[in-house]
Amino acid sequence: MAPQINSIPDRLFKVIFVGNSSVGKTSFLRRFCNLPCISVIGVDYNVKTITVDNTQVALQLWDTAGQERYRSITKQFFRKADGVIVMYDITAKDTFTAVKQWLISCCNKELNR
Repeated sequence: MAPQINSIPDRLFKVIFVGNSSVGKTSFLRRFCNLPCISVIGVDYNVKTITVDNTQVALQLWDTAGQERYRSITKQFFRKADGVIVMYDITAKDTFTAVKQWLISCCNKELNR
């Protein structure tokens, strides 16, 4: 049986994508959600409904701007998140180096090496 369009999902998960500017967060999410790619200023979100084991699951996917000036806005969204995905650009070492700071921001504590 095919899932109904616009049916109420059985589960809802809030997932936040963070990382430095220009690492591909928006591109990844737009491609996953089949939407045109536009830059994010501050925070944007999309909902993608998928079926997992005959259960309708809605993913509320939050796309955050990576610029320093928006980090205080981003921190507000961590509290009620079910998951956080930290992204970096494999061709830019500084974006990988920044992953630790992003993890500290979302976990709100110092991480040990």
